[in-house]
Amino acid sequence: MAERLAPRLKAEPALALLAASADPHVDWLDLLWGPRFDRAAALDLAATRPGLDAAVLLSAGERFDALAAPARQRLRRLIVRHRVHRMAHAPHPAD
Repeated sequence: MAERLAPRLKAEPALALLAASADPHVDWLDLLWGPRFDRAAALDLAATRPGLDAAVLLSAGERFDALAAPARQRLRRLIVRHRVHRMAHAPHPAD
C-alpha cells in the first residue's frame, strides 16, 4: 500500500499537508466531516501552523467539494480506517 501511495504523495502536496501534525487524521476529519470542506477551520489551522500553505489547503478543499457525495464519504472512511490501523501499530506509551 505504501508503495502505491508514495508517488501520489509526492505528486499531490495537499495529501501531505498535515503530515507534521500530531494527528493528521483528526485534522483532516475536522476539515472534511461536514457536507462541505470547512474553509474557516482550514484558515485557522493554517494561521496556527507555520509553513502550512493555506492556498494549497483550500485547493484541496475545492477538490473535496467537487467529489460526489459517495466519494466524499469513502474518503472519510479511508481516513478513519488508516487512523485505526496506524494506532493499532503505534508503540505503547510505556515502551
